[in-house]
Amino acid sequence: MPKGRITKLTPAVQKAICKALSEGNTRHDSAILAGVCVASFCVWMQRGRESKAGIHLEFLEAVKEAEAEAVADSVKCIRRA
Repeated sequence: MPKGRITKLTPAVQKAICKALSEGNTRHDSAILAGVCVASFCVWMQRGRESKAGIHLEFLEAVKEAEAEAVADSVKCIRRA
């Protein structure tokens, strides 16, 4: 039987956070927009860095990808200017 509380890190929450990040929002604001405590976001990221597999590692990778998308979009805008 699992120990501790049930995580609020669901696929829907991850998707909401990553959508906000890919649009250029900060990690802080993305967490709040998804209805998540910023401290929880930080804990999930730390667990992802410490994991070799699982939902927290998947979350960490998804966050990095979303942030990279935001940077790429920003660079495109700058080059078009």
